[in-house]
Amino acid sequence: MVNLRMRRQEALDRVEPVLDVVAIIDEAVLRKEIGGPAVAVEQLDYLLILCERPNVSIRVLPNSAGAHPSLHGAFIVLDFPIERDPGVVCLEDRTGGRYRDDTDDIDEYTKVADRLSEPALSERESRSVITAVREEIAR
Repeated sequence: MVNLRMRRQEALDRVEPVLDVVAIIDEAVLRKEIGGPAVAVEQLDYLLILCERPNVSIRVLPNSAGAHPSLHGAFIVLDFPIERDPGVVCLEDRTGGRYRDDTDDIDEYTKVADRLSEPALSERESRSVITAVREEIAR
């Protein structure tokens, strides 16, 4: 799983075709110190670096948003620049990942992603929250 995640990160450097990433991250996730404060600070620093990339949009879903349509867990909607290709949804769980390619499932998760973007902070506000959380943990 670690190897797969590292390869996914390398895809951000791809020149052709460019990989555009839109991530909405729950604020509570930013505050989890998995691996201890030093690891958490390093991860937050990496997010701040990613925020500067033109092909990456990171938005924070603030705790004040309350209940939201993604409380069931994380998901990834993959959209491909291929005509008439509906894409795929990736759901990660304890034993690996599941891929959903049924158009109804893809439509449902796309709607959830759209609804999450409404209460999510702007990219600039999100950078400020990530920086503030980083500073809190680094103390």
